[in-house]
Amino acid sequence: MAYNKVFSEFEVKRTGLLFPQEDEARSIGAVGSLEEVAEVRQVIKKCEGIERKRIIRGSGAGTLNLNLHMVYDVFADVFGMKFSELKDGVYAYGADSVHPTFTLTCLVVDEDGVEKLRAYPNCVATTGFTRTVTNGAEEIAEMTQGYYFMPDEFDKGVYECIVSEAADDEADRVTLIEDWLTNWSYDLVR
Repeated sequence: MAYNKVFSEFEVKRTGLLFPQEDEARSIGAVGSLEEVAEVRQVIKKCEGIERKRIIRGSGAGTLNLNLHMVYDVFADVFGMKFSELKDGVYAYGADSVHPTFTLTCLVVDEDGVEKLRAYPNCVATTGFTRTVTNGAEEIAEMTQGYYFMPDEFDKGVYECIVSEAADDEADRVTLIEDWLTNWSYDLVR
């Protein structure tokens, strides 16, 4: 059954990161906003110098910009800040900090509470972190992070589903959401 209504993305409810060496995704923290821009490839056919045809195809890649309050342990992993030679509780960022790839998953809802799951199976942080501290502020500033998503081994950069289309009943809905957010894999979508 195709979802034939407008889905206006309203809130990001849960977001997690799954690193390749881990069995379960960890909560990223509280996401204030998530901006997604998918890239395209253009193929242009010209005949005698005049454009006759233009084909636009998805590339499977794109950018994500997040504003959030992030769990510190996940933050340190995203930016390659953990080094065995440092004391416990000490992290560093420098020329030898390598940003690892990871899977980012999230639950997005529309203004009517309709749920959509999204997964980016091959992401990497493409910017350094941006943090602001303002003494006396009445609102704590969110951190800004930029990620790049790339195609996976199946040439897909993002997967999504409307939960009500993919789940048969409430128990199936709960299982689908938990599996998607905590241990996303290609097996969930085929």
